[in-house]
Amino acid sequence: MQELQEMKSEKLKNFGLFIKYERFKIGLTQQELANRMGCTRQLVCRFEKGKNNPMIKKQKELARALKISVKELRKKFEEC
Repeated sequence: MQELQEMKSEKLKNFGLFIKYERFKIGLTQQELANRMGCTRQLVCRFEKGKNNPMIKKQKELARALKISVKELRKKFEEC
């Protein structure tokens, strides 16, 4: 059970690094990304640190803000 939890945690951390990379790639701060998504900078920070998993609604907003497709975002999550 703990192994599964650790794998899930590692996946979220890797996905968070992907979000951060994509944000840097288009030159946004956490606050600017949060503004585009309609959420707080703290939530973006939690996504990037792998402490929160974007819900379906936020995935759409995140993909739009990062200028990538939801399909690409979800594919990357599965690959992590």
